[in-house]
Amino acid sequence: MADFEVYTGFWHDYSAGGVGAGVLTLPISSAGYLISGLTLLVTLSGTAFWGILAYVWHQSMTSSGEPVDLPHIQRQVLLRNVDTPFSAIVHAAKMSLAWRRTKKSHLLRFFPVAFAAGAIMILFTVAGVFVGRAIASPSEEDILVLAKPGLCGEATLLYSENSNSDAAATSFTWTTSKALRGRTYAKVWYATGDNASLPSGSKAGSSAFPARRLPYTTSRVPCPFPGTDRCRFSIDNTSDANMAITFDTGLLDTVAHLGINGPVERSLQLRRKTTCMPFRATDLGSIYVEDGENYTALRLGPYQGPGNITRLYNLHLANEQLGYVVG
Repeated sequence: MADFEVYTGFWHDYSAGGVGAGVLTLPISSAGYLISGLTLLVTLSGTAFWGILAYVWHQSMTSSGEPVDLPHIQRQVLLRNVDTPFSAIVHAAKMSLAWRRTKKSHLLRFFPVAFAAGAIMILFTVAGVFVGRAIASPSEEDILVLAKPGLCGEATLLYSENSNSDAAATSFTWTTSKALRGRTYAKVWYATGDNASLPSGSKAGSSAFPARRLPYTTSRVPCPFPGTDRCRFSIDNTSDANMAITFDTGLLDTVAHLGINGPVERSLQLRRKTTCMPFRATDLGSIYVEDGENYTALRLGPYQGPGNITRLYNLHLANEQLGYVVG
């Protein structure tokens, strides 16, 4: 499978709405620092929240009209001087136990303080644990869909007087490698329909596209080339004589099928319709020599170059055991 270079930085996810549409993607190391920092921030927020609550509670009890006795004073001192929820729980427990041998239990005087401090501590601890889950991508596939290949686009070899055979060999190797990678991807996702044939080192589900399979329909059509028995779709069934097969994707959406990140209302739709068949081309092809390379030139109308050449097939590809080149 191809290596991926994931985009890092701020970007807008048009598949999400509201606040969630703004996304920041970071390398793994930087993301770890960010999650650790946010967890620490949540913990500090819990301590600050307890400080605010304790101050408001202390001030409200100052003018509450409650009898000012020793437990009341102890509780006021606790609210005024204890800085963290955990310390508040410990001191409230100690004060409650200190009055356990008296005739009148003062448990209800200190229990609300311990309960409030415990609730704050648990709430912000859970928030700190789940902060990483809240900001991390839900799956590896979401990242890979947004990935971009390290080598993107077409490569053009510029010949000059200083060019040598090494430059041509490099260009041919790159083109061949591109075709083999495409064929490997097709075998993985379209041949078996599962992950059984994933190459060694690949993870299940790590497709670089949002849809593993593009929809299409097939139908048989008459041979598009003139001539009797030009198409050889089937030699076993006489009803298939001079017939071809057509593959039609229908309308494909650039967002849903191709994974192009953009506003849904501005998405484009495209359609690919291809007719395929084996056909007799002995009278349509000829040997063509260019720059010392031997080609089979298929002449069905101009496409690839002058001389009414539709397609050139480099006979050298047969030595590489590669029947076709993509791109």
